[in-house]
Amino acid sequence: MNTDNNATEAKLLTLAPTMKQGGFYNKNSTLQGQTVSIGIPLVHSMALTAMRSFGPGEELINIADFGCSQGANSMRVIQAIVRAVTEHSSRESNIPTTVNTSSRPLSLMVFHEDLPSQDWQSLFLQVEKKDGSSYLNLPGCQKRDSTPHVFSAAIGRSFYERMFPDRFLHMAVSFTAVHWISQRPDVYPGASWFYNSRNSPEESHKAGANQFYSDFENFLRLRAIEVKEGGQMYISMSASPLEVPELSQKNFVQDDLDAAIKSMLDSGLMTKDHVKAITLPMYIPTERDLKKVFERVADVWEPSGFSYFPEANVYISCWDDFVNGFITAEHLGQQYEDFWRAVSESWMTGQLQAIGLSAEAATQILNEMYGRVRLAVSASPRQSFSFNLMGSLRRKESVPLTCSTA
Repeated sequence: MNTDNNATEAKLLTLAPTMKQGGFYNKNSTLQGQTVSIGIPLVHSMALTAMRSFGPGEELINIADFGCSQGANSMRVIQAIVRAVTEHSSRESNIPTTVNTSSRPLSLMVFHEDLPSQDWQSLFLQVEKKDGSSYLNLPGCQKRDSTPHVFSAAIGRSFYERMFPDRFLHMAVSFTAVHWISQRPDVYPGASWFYNSRNSPEESHKAGANQFYSDFENFLRLRAIEVKEGGQMYISMSASPLEVPELSQKNFVQDDLDAAIKSMLDSGLMTKDHVKAITLPMYIPTERDLKKVFERVADVWEPSGFSYFPEANVYISCWDDFVNGFITAEHLGQQYEDFWRAVSESWMTGQLQAIGLSAEAATQILNEMYGRVRLAVSASPRQSFSFNLMGSLRRKESVPLTCSTA
């Protein structure tokens, strides 16, 4: 592939908005929020483990949140870390304290990272909320000397680039982010919106996998430079159920949008060029994909977890409201439509315009596509799952500071 085209594509992915702006994603990311709920106890445990690893004299704990989006879900993740550090440093804690033996109060610095085009205003409003939802304003947070002082900052850059000085971070987290790849393979994904769906041809699967392998390895090697030895990183990501036999017959969230795209292709309302344009820069990895990359970075990271367990299957939470009779089938369908608009509409609109469609024509195509998701769910209510893999990685000691050039 032409190098200039690669550079153009990379720049495009950095500047084009993905999540729908104006806080819309925050309001319609309950599925991602369930993943956070599952991961919070594990993040808390990861933070405690990390705190035990650092020697005396640490007065500032640096934490990175990679792929923060608009922040509603990130607040709960960072709260878990702040509580763990507070528990560790508290005089009442039974955990042997190895950090900050000086009389100065321990401080935490939280860095939120996402693309320059993301909805930063919504993030900043979340961070500054005074209702207890922000980690800056946890109830009782600043009332004891043993409680850390917490500060925040933001970075607008791709996480496939360097972010921090060498051995700067103590901990890092990333939720529902690293399945986004740095550039789109030049292949047709089939009747789908990503590269390795049930409908995607083998060529698309392979191209998406190769891009993911390169990107994820690069991500992990960059973080290995930036994370202190003994530091920890927790990752939760959307994953493919295709290799899990007991899940093969379930309906997954990604299948709902695939069905709408296929029906529009079959009826001539969408062309292959349209599908190729709206395909998100995304590869949803299998457990085998992750293991392959972890083997490549075994010199710098020691992973734990990242295996299938049933509790990691989450679903759009309004399903419970439907089952309990609190909302109608039509409202359920609308929630599914809003979920898909939140994660893809901004990107898809821009990409259809990039291939020459007017804003009106692009909007018409996408309204039809999202509307078909709504109507299908309303007519036949279903509990659409999302499969996730999650776990932590420990930064190994005494490793060379190198990163992939791929």
